[in-house]
Amino acid sequence: MKALTITLFVDDVRSALYFYEDLFSVDVAEIHTEDGIELDASMTILDYPFQLVKRPVLSRRGRDAIVFTLDVSEENLDALFDAALERDAKPINYPAVYLDAGVKVALFEDPFGFQWRLRTQFQPSFTPED
Repeated sequence: MKALTITLFVDDVRSALYFYEDLFSVDVAEIHTEDGIELDASMTILDYPFQLVKRPVLSRRGRDAIVFTLDVSEENLDALFDAALERDAKPINYPAVYLDAGVKVALFEDPFGFQWRLRTQFQPSFTPED
């Protein structure tokens, strides 16, 4: 997997997938749903990693922001997030672990209005109890 992922915020993940699959050579890696609604999808378009997300995040300019997703090691995620805040970045989401998705994620906006998602993937070291 490449370390930089392009994230696009859309109103309807399913419709966007149909569009991109019809237009480009698309490999869908995974789709996350809740109550039958697609929340996000990870895919590659012409060998470039993309993520479609049904969660509008507005930039200071009032438009949907372009979000750069960096896959980093778990050790570096917190340090990079803290370093960004020390350099006047604004926190959007503090580092959080999502056990069901096997990821730890943080999101900040840099002083120029660009948003950066730091993400690390892991395998949970336990099995949920029934």
